[in-house]
Amino acid sequence: MCFLDLRRAVLNRTGCASEDHRHRFRVLCLGPEYRPFLLEQQLQDAATRWLQPGDSDGRVLELVVLEQFLEAIPTQTSAWVRYPRPRDLAAAVTLAGDHQCQRRAGRAQQEAVAPLVPRHRTT
Repeated sequence: MCFLDLRRAVLNRTGCASEDHRHRFRVLCLGPEYRPFLLEQQLQDAATRWLQPGDSDGRVLELVVLEQFLEAIPTQTSAWVRYPRPRDLAAAVTLAGDHQCQRRAGRAQQEAVAPLVPRHRTT
C-alpha cells in the first residue's frame, strides 16, 4: 500500500474525504452577516483541502475560487464585481466589499431622507 492510498483511506475514515471538502466548497455562500473577505477565506480553505494543489496549480486554484466566489455572492453584487472584469480574487473581494458598503450607505440615506408619513388611528 502506497502513501497516497493510506492517506486517502485515513481521510475517508475520519470523514475528511475530498468529496466532503468539494461539497463544502460548492455550498458556501455570502450570508447577510458575512463580509466578502470571510467568504473568500472560507472558499480558499475549502478549495485547498478539496483540490490539494501543488506549487504549480496556484493560479488555477485562484481562478476556481474566483468563479465560485462570484456565484456565492448576491446577484446584484456579482454583476457589480463582474463588470470591470477583476484580474484576481483580491480585486473581486475588494469590489464586493465596496458594493456592500455602497448599498448600506444608500439604504441609510433613503431612510434618512424618506418623509415621515403620519399614521392614522382606526378605532
